Amino acid sequence: MSESAIIVPGYTPSIATRPVRLHPRAAARVRKAIAVAKARSIDWIIVSGGAVHPPGTPFVEADEMAVELIRGGWRKDRIVREPKARHTYTNLRNCGRIMLDRDWATARVVTGLIHALYMGFPSLSQFEEVTLQNLGYAPGTLSLVGPGQLLFAPSDAVRRPGKDPLDR
Repeated sequence: MSESAIIVPGYTPSIATRPVRLHPRAAARVRKAIAVAKARSIDWIIVSGGAVHPPGTPFVEADEMAVELIRGGWRKDRIVREPKARHTYTNLRNCGRIMLDRDWATARVVTGLIHALYMGFPSLSQFEEVTLQNLGYAPGTLSLVGPGQLLFAPSDAVRRPGKDPLDR
């Protein structure tokens, strides 16, 4: 199945004590997303992440990753910003909403290896439990398709409003 987009979840460590414009891990995800998009002829990249860590940071992960995409030669008009997600499960929920609005069936999530394993093997991690506890549903299906890469197909459940007003 051909993916309509790539999703790049943001990254700032939860233990950050000072604002970081773009963490090196997030920058690496962006560079990897450009390479994967070119190799797979994918036209759209969704960058997802809000102003997360530390509390009060002025930097929005999606905005900073978009700047890095443009620096890397990606076309500005082929970037979709999702600037509100604050967790992996809200990255998927909010990007799932974007995908459904655009009639995109699947997207390739490009992230780090450990993060992909966390999402791709929920029985070995707490991802599924945390997601169900916080959203009340699974945002869609995920399957590991390569190192640090998953195929994501959103569920209609992503349209349900979340508990956190920033994540709506």
